[in-house]
Amino acid sequence: MISVSWRGTAAGRRFYAVGVNPRAASLNQVRVRGYWVLVFGLSAALAVLVGTALAGFAGGDPNAGSPYLFESLAAVVIGGYGRDRHLRNKV
Repeated sequence: MISVSWRGTAAGRRFYAVGVNPRAASLNQVRVRGYWVLVFGLSAALAVLVGTALAGFAGGDPNAGSPYLFESLAAVVIGGYGRDRHLRNKV
């Protein structure tokens, strides 16, 4: 469903263009800051939703998220950390 929306809609192509090359997207009249705000806001909203669900299912256990710590750090390292192109991992 996400693949179809990214390839089949103008908004999906703009999201993809902003993520791949923001400079090229801005030259093609895409409001890069607006899409960044929308993407980060949507990401934060989904994180709150999942965190609330995890807290509800765990019964308020403060250590309920501990098993997910390593996976989240590994995702950052594998996906590439840094704003400069030479600092990102090429996987």
